Amino acid sequence: MRQFGLVIALMAGAAGSASAQLAVQVPTEKLLVLAMTAGPGDSALSIALADAVRDRIGQLAKYKVLVITKAKLCEALTASGFPCDVLLDDQQARQLARFLSVSAYTTGSLTRRDATVVANVRVIDISSSGMPAGFSIANPGTTAAFAEAIAQRFNTIIRASEQVRECTSSRQRGAFPRALSSAQKALTIDSTSAGAWLCIATVYEAQRMPVDSSIAASTRALKGDPCNSAAWENIARGWQQKNDSLKSVEAFIQQLECEPRNSNRRMQIAQLLRQMKRFQPAADLLDAGLKLVPGDQQMLDLKVRICIEASLWKCAVNGLAEQLAHDSALGKDTTFLNTAIGAAQSAPDTQALLRFTEVAVRNYPTSIRFLKARGLHVLIANVLMRQNAGDYPHVRALAAELGVECTIDPTITPKMDGDTSILNLRIGEPELLRVYMDKSLLGDPANEPPPPTDDEMLDARPCSAGHTACYISPYGDVFPCVQFPLPTGNLRAQRFSDVWHGSPQMNEVREIRMRDLPTCSTCSFMTTCTRCPGLAYMEGNMKGPSSADCEKSMVRARGQAAGKDVA
Repeated sequence: MRQFGLVIALMAGAAGSASAQLAVQVPTEKLLVLAMTAGPGDSALSIALADAVRDRIGQLAKYKVLVITKAKLCEALTASGFPCDVLLDDQQARQLARFLSVSAYTTGSLTRRDATVVANVRVIDISSSGMPAGFSIANPGTTAAFAEAIAQRFNTIIRASEQVRECTSSRQRGAFPRALSSAQKALTIDSTSAGAWLCIATVYEAQRMPVDSSIAASTRALKGDPCNSAAWENIARGWQQKNDSLKSVEAFIQQLECEPRNSNRRMQIAQLLRQMKRFQPAADLLDAGLKLVPGDQQMLDLKVRICIEASLWKCAVNGLAEQLAHDSALGKDTTFLNTAIGAAQSAPDTQALLRFTEVAVRNYPTSIRFLKARGLHVLIANVLMRQNAGDYPHVRALAAELGVECTIDPTITPKMDGDTSILNLRIGEPELLRVYMDKSLLGDPANEPPPPTDDEMLDARPCSAGHTACYISPYGDVFPCVQFPLPTGNLRAQRFSDVWHGSPQMNEVREIRMRDLPTCSTCSFMTTCTRCPGLAYMEGNMKGPSSADCEKSMVRARGQAAGKDVA
């Protein structure tokens, strides 16, 4: 019985030891194998290949990595609203991997080279799994053989990753020789292990070795994972430490080519190029990003700033046009409109200028700047009144700044209905005299000494009213001028051409010449007087004088008689 008991005890001890060993061998690293993106004709192959690779890795590396099963994968996809067999893009794959809390996951694409299908595989390391990798394998013939080749490569990477994790752990503890030893063991298993070379690079950095050592190790990491972001980052930062901005930016651009939709990284690189005064490459880089992510507001803003700073006006116009196309609210932003119009004028780009000014004038129909930019003839008519009699110099200065004409007119007329209360706004004689004696108005034809009266002047028309223009009221009434309330017809009852050509009143106005004005034709100020026949009409006789205009002529004459520099 004792011997039996001893045997039982020994068996129990052996069983306990075996259980302990099995507990140690339970893998802690989780790997998510996903189908690679593919064209419509190869999507089924991609899914079948992922399933086969997943199963085969589970056999080859059973005690080294925990592969997420197809059932677990389907459960997560279904919970997220995806079908079980789906090809995820990079962002979706990353989100799923984090949701499943895996250590690493696969992504990639199936492409065709002539008749051969090639698997371009990447292993993305999430939590220091030591498995970052990138490789390509051509289909050797069958799906099974294809899956076997991929799984065998995965198995090598997984085996090496144990030593890579040991390297990382030793480095964190400051045991640098042990870390380097572990990295060398990993490289013995997989000579291109990106994780091993990255660990070596960090050891070199911790040992404060020359930056060239870290650059060299990171460059070797790229052989095992050409798109490894950490490796490219190390290389770029290394060249920055060596004050070689050009090579640093080149490394960042190589990094970006592996993540072309990473808009933040793209803008950071563009800013570096901007600091180096390499404006055109910066704009080209942003243009490439905008093709992938059209309308990205931050990239567009940066592109416009860079192009304007470098006076790349065509580039700026294109960027501004894109901004407006994707954000119509900018059409009401005067700062944006002024910038866009200025860029189009500087380019010069007539089509863009018309497009920008059309939007500007539509939203700001009274803006002198926008009207002028649109190519319209703009004139500021400053009517002098008691309230603003002293402001006209500022109005003239504004007109000069805007590059438009400006007229100063002290004439206040009665309303069309004959109401004369508005005439109380007229400036008094002293204010009027000061205007006509203002030296800044000298040079205007109206301020020169009156020329002598001759037959040509006597045969001239008193005004253009009814000759080259007319006024149509909101009710369809037709008048010779907005200040000439003589009814000549109504468009509700007549055609305009009949009124324009056949109205007796309109023809009467057209027949009048200066010699037909009994009072004005004999006045010494006839050639410089600004007589308005409409005002004369409202005073009772369209062939008579206008008292307001007579007053202005007399004040002008008083200033000249006083020997002043007057208008």
